Amino acid sequence: MLRAFVLAAVTLTGASAFAQKQPANDPSNQQLIENVVVRNRLYTVKNRFELTPQVGLTIVNALTEHYNFNVGVAYNVSETLAFELQGGYAYSRHTNLANDVAAHLLERNPAPATGSPEVKITSDMKNLWQMQGNGVIGVRWAPLYGKLSLMAELPVHFQAYLWGGGGAGNFFRESIVYCQGGVTNRNGDNPECGNGFRTDRAVKWIGSVAFGMRFFTHRAGAIKLEIRDYTWPDSFLVDIDRAVAEQNGQTGTDSPNPGLTNLVLFNLGYSFLF
Repeated sequence: MLRAFVLAAVTLTGASAFAQKQPANDPSNQQLIENVVVRNRLYTVKNRFELTPQVGLTIVNALTEHYNFNVGVAYNVSETLAFELQGGYAYSRHTNLANDVAAHLLERNPAPATGSPEVKITSDMKNLWQMQGNGVIGVRWAPLYGKLSLMAELPVHFQAYLWGGGGAGNFFRESIVYCQGGVTNRNGDNPECGNGFRTDRAVKWIGSVAFGMRFFTHRAGAIKLEIRDYTWPDSFLVDIDRAVAEQNGQTGTDSPNPGLTNLVLFNLGYSFLF
């Protein structure tokens, strides 16, 4: 089905480009459009509700990775326009890269008994907030309805859509720099932070946009493939004195320009239409 998703997107793009180059009354142009774009819809959604359980996987894992499980409830006010509410929970964790950075820094002693301190003052990393509970509401616009003939006897009807909206979520952050309570086995193979790295929790606003396609299996259902971006405000500490932190002291100041975090997921779901 992922192959069908890519094929549909490429076919639509190619059909559009070809159509722009050919005269409007060119028979080959007209035939190409009719092979992709369906004028008489076999599956209609106007004035129908839908329920969509789905799972999302992080496309690019830098310092965190997410597995988002949610459910969407939508109402189609027309064949092309719908309002949708989505809510769920994301299982998230640090990536191996984040863990390696933390372990590498633990090996550096900010207050040795002899010699010069190593990486005594530093800043925490960006993009460490992990999304957990989340909910967004938005508008879905599906201007394209088409048909792909994957096999001669099996035409697949689909919708391509854009989605935009916003909401809020619960977020958790675990530093990979701010170690509290000293370090055990600093010179060994597996140094550990004594009382754990600093953690924070917050509620933040979320902005979300998406591009997706729905492949109808029958009148009451469709497989959904989607690329979705979640955006929220970042925050982290700078000028952290690691020696003070390891003595359970308070150190560091909020970054004046933390920016935004973008989380891009590939979503797979199934829409039940009522």
